[in-house]
Amino acid sequence: YMFFEGRWQRLAEAKLQGGGKIAEADFSSVPRNLAVLRVVAQTYQVAASLPRDGTLHTDARVDILSPRDYSPAGDGSVQGSATKVPAGGKFLLMPTIIGSSQDTASAVDDILKDSQRRAKHVEAIASLVQTGGFDGVDIEYSAVNADLNSQFTDFIKGLADSLHRGG
Repeated sequence: YMFFEGRWQRLAEAKLQGGGKIAEADFSSVPRNLAVLRVVAQTYQVAASLPRDGTLHTDARVDILSPRDYSPAGDGSVQGSATKVPAGGKFLLMPTIIGSSQDTASAVDDILKDSQRRAKHVEAIASLVQTGGFDGVDIEYSAVNADLNSQFTDFIKGLADSLHRGG
């Protein structure tokens, strides 16, 4: 393709070589500019949210499984227990911590308002991920008080740092 008169125009069929890193084509003259378009298959991931104590259908082909098993407590701890999921599944297991209902949203706000509770919450989530052997965690805190947005950002940054340190 050559960009000419404000649009890309096809010039010739190209043959890819070298694992798609080299393109070969014939031109009657050397173009002023040139781009090679290579169409490749896209990789998609399917994420599934599983209700607490739900089961995954045997035909489900998910890449990320997030059982909705946990909720935050106002003191910074995490409540709940893991749903049994198929052993040896070929998916990332990232449980959801739900803080979006009326009572859990107020617990999230209480945690965010206090730096010690935030630190305790980060520690509780990191411990949950580590001891549960999870691949990560899904945070559903969609009802955070807008006045606490910087505290929420600090919480997420602290959690990310802690989880990355833990591998």
